[in-house]
Amino acid sequence: MEQSHPTVVLELNHIRFELVPAVQKWFSGLQIPGKGSGYQSWQDTDPNGFNQTLSNANQANGNLIKPLVRVMKYWNATAKHPFESYALEKHIAGQTYGFLGLLGSRQLADFFFQAVDSLDVGWSAPQWKRDAVGRLKQLASLARSQERSGNSIQAESTIKRLLPDVGGLLGI
Repeated sequence: MEQSHPTVVLELNHIRFELVPAVQKWFSGLQIPGKGSGYQSWQDTDPNGFNQTLSNANQANGNLIKPLVRVMKYWNATAKHPFESYALEKHIAGQTYGFLGLLGSRQLADFFFQAVDSLDVGWSAPQWKRDAVGRLKQLASLARSQERSGNSIQAESTIKRLLPDVGGLLGI
């Protein structure tokens, strides 16, 4: 067990639980401590509503959004969390992947490349965050180019530099 203020993290074998304090307010609903305020104020949250959004996006995209979220959260953790986990999940679920279906593409790799292309930490982010996202975009672009050139083995090797334990999952 470890604490990541104000979250308490429990790890049981391969399962990780993150417990966050919450209060139920009469008019504003469920609230959790707000990171931007140094956890001194509360922000609204709707975990059930977001879960429905995520499920809808997953169903609409051939059940590839939840695996994509897991892959991107894995990258985020290996890159020392340039994005807040929830914000990353919300961003991925909120993307429009419709053109992939129109092109007949239903591979996780295509969704991964689009998600990577859509990431932006902003110009005011610390340099280490910009570097992490820049490296992700550079290597993903290289892997996409290698795959399009018929070099699947090189593409997989490039992806494994980003995602050492899950590179082969993308189907490259």
